[in-house]
Amino acid sequence: MTSNAQSKSPAGNTTFESLFVALRRQEGDARISELVEILKLNGHAKETIVGHVMQAVGVNAAARVQRLVSQRAQHMATGTWQRYRMTRTRRVRLWLRNVQESADEALHRLRMAVGRS
Repeated sequence: MTSNAQSKSPAGNTTFESLFVALRRQEGDARISELVEILKLNGHAKETIVGHVMQAVGVNAAARVQRLVSQRAQHMATGTWQRYRMTRTRRVRLWLRNVQESADEALHRLRMAVGRS
């Protein structure tokens, strides 16, 4: 068997098998990230890993691995994990709520000032 054929079939690779089992059992992101990092240290490209996962486990598992690899790469580049991003609608609702609270507080202070005079 040539080295090219070995890189195409992960059947004998126990790390790939461990990754497949972890994905089937829906283990935590930390365990899956750890296994993916081991595979990358062994010389496998992320596209290869995602391709093998897609063939062995399915599209949803491949999407999860792709997301974890992307988050890990972003973390390594910036030094922080990607933070939760609010939707535009949620951001506007929070802003409107703050404006409403500020307006209510200003009206309350005005009423108190007028009532005391």
